[in-house]
Amino acid sequence: MPLLAGAAAVSITPPVGVDLMGYLRRSEPARGYGEPMEATALVLDDGIARLVLVGADLIGASGPWAQEVRDGIAAVVGTSPDRVLLNSQHTHAAPPTPGWAKIGGDADWNEEEIRYGDAVGDLLVSAAAEAARRLRPARLGHARTEVEGISVNRRQRHEGTTILGWNPDERCDRDVAVIRVDDADGGAICTVVAFASHPVVVGPDVPEASSDFVGPLREHVRAWTGGECVFLQGCAGNIIPFESFHTERGPERRFGERLALAALRARAEASLEPIEPHQTLSGSAVPWVMWRHVPTGEQDTTLAAAERRIDLPLLEPPTLEEIRALRAELEQRAADLQAAGEPRTAWNPVVLHVRWAKAVEQRIADGTVERAVEVPVQALRIGGACLTAWPCEPFCELGLEVKERSRAPFPVTLGYSNDLVGYVPTRREYPFGGYEPSLAQRHFGRPAPFAPAAGEQLVQVSLELTDELFAGDAS
Repeated sequence: MPLLAGAAAVSITPPVGVDLMGYLRRSEPARGYGEPMEATALVLDDGIARLVLVGADLIGASGPWAQEVRDGIAAVVGTSPDRVLLNSQHTHAAPPTPGWAKIGGDADWNEEEIRYGDAVGDLLVSAAAEAARRLRPARLGHARTEVEGISVNRRQRHEGTTILGWNPDERCDRDVAVIRVDDADGGAICTVVAFASHPVVVGPDVPEASSDFVGPLREHVRAWTGGECVFLQGCAGNIIPFESFHTERGPERRFGERLALAALRARAEASLEPIEPHQTLSGSAVPWVMWRHVPTGEQDTTLAAAERRIDLPLLEPPTLEEIRALRAELEQRAADLQAAGEPRTAWNPVVLHVRWAKAVEQRIADGTVERAVEVPVQALRIGGACLTAWPCEPFCELGLEVKERSRAPFPVTLGYSNDLVGYVPTRREYPFGGYEPSLAQRHFGRPAPFAPAAGEQLVQVSLELTDELFAGDAS
């Protein structure tokens, strides 16, 4: 059976009035709109396996709700949930999704957020269903390029610790990986673009729901190719745009345009069939050689999936005495800020941490505090490409290690997929401290950060899954 493919996009724009996630210092709910927010889907079928890629303009999809969405997509498309990749691009200008504790506003969900949470899962399913309805014969290609100067490693060393900024001495994944899907006549069905960067070109001072740079990326790719565009977020746990947190709209469009140009270059280089250079001797007054690329066989269109649930270990949680002391300290700090008449942008982060400390204190007192978190690790084979999908905010060095060690001809590493349980740094970053290895767990409701071994475990399992998918291929 020939390869079939179909792609579609559905708007997931939230209503005005929702609190936007991602920044603790926001001072007001959404009162307008920036770049379009969508769910985009690609369905692939080789007659044996049917795979679904869904890229969504969400802060994240996590826990039972994320699995319910994957189950719903699998049911309407006619496949199994382990063959469904649900990737959130992690825009910091989107409302919460079911299962998330709000971090940008009041603790309780308002009416607009409840309605949106009830509807957005069905919209993600609808995008996949529409893509499946459009299935038609297709061909695959893939290529990668790099885009320089727009993203950086944010772990800047400062006065004995680490802050969010720019560290030019640490690695940054600038890889733009593209999977090109065309129909039998050469028309574009879809361009899948994988890139690692927090979508935080626009900062908390702009009260608009937005896809940040991802919307302009899709706009430019669609305009050039005439096909759909699916964006997949990479291992962006420690990667941000060099120019981040702007106080006005506009810079996100320039970022998206630069990324689109890199993606289009890769798409143009992605051959839809294996080729090799061939020479033909010719001439008139003088001899010359005409060089052409000629086909050498059929393109690999094998589709397959593998998924494994593993326990990611946490560091030792605080003792009951430690968490009680911390909770009291945080409560006093919040009270002092509010009594001094400080604005919400000043005390909101502290109030959030008070709520976290109370919840953890209760779990420790009950003896129900967790020491590990069960997560799905997924690998999808699309021809010679292998998409490794992790349910966390992984540091880019972890994704780079998989790409360097993978046996797949075209490895792609993703975070923010099928769940979102917190940051997973590399082992070497823990001594430097800072937000990700020592504080971010509070925003995900964890009693402690993930242990240094967690990242190494993700890498090892992903390489094993890749080996399973490519076991029959010549090395």
